[in-house]
Amino acid sequence: MINETCKFGLPSTEHIRVREGYVMSFNTRLKNPNWVYQRLTANQIDNQEAAATRKNKTFKEDKSISEIFRPKLSDYDQSGFDRGHLAPAADNKFSKVAMSDSFYLTNVSPQVGMGFNRNYWSRLEAFTRTLALSHSEIFIITGPLWIPETSPHNHHSSASSSS
Repeated sequence: MINETCKFGLPSTEHIRVREGYVMSFNTRLKNPNWVYQRLTANQIDNQEAAATRKNKTFKEDKSISEIFRPKLSDYDQSGFDRGHLAPAADNKFSKVAMSDSFYLTNVSPQVGMGFNRNYWSRLEAFTRTLALSHSEIFIITGPLWIPETSPHNHHSSASSSS
């Protein structure tokens, strides 16, 4: 499946990780994915009932990334942000391994919960599954959007993430 995902090339080649349900590039400076690339098929969506569920799944650190660059569970403690999947768990029900892989912190970006992750983003994820069913196969590249903000106290920019 991964060969099929990569047949059109990759957006970049920085710190590539290949998972059963997606391929990703990781940014060690930001401790965040640059992008996540999926090939989603109608067969994966149609045959999801029995293979895997997100029940009892928890987010986990990705040991394939050096500890000093790895996102930690504690990074989200009292941050006000959700852990927003880039390759959604709901797209990875076709396999227990794929479902488990979707909970690596290297597959998430900080997202505003109410109004975005649990609303617009969730609807976008559902829409891509609908597209996969109607087109038999789609390719999805997802990544964070870093928006510079000007502080009211000075004119220096700081970045905020919205996936």
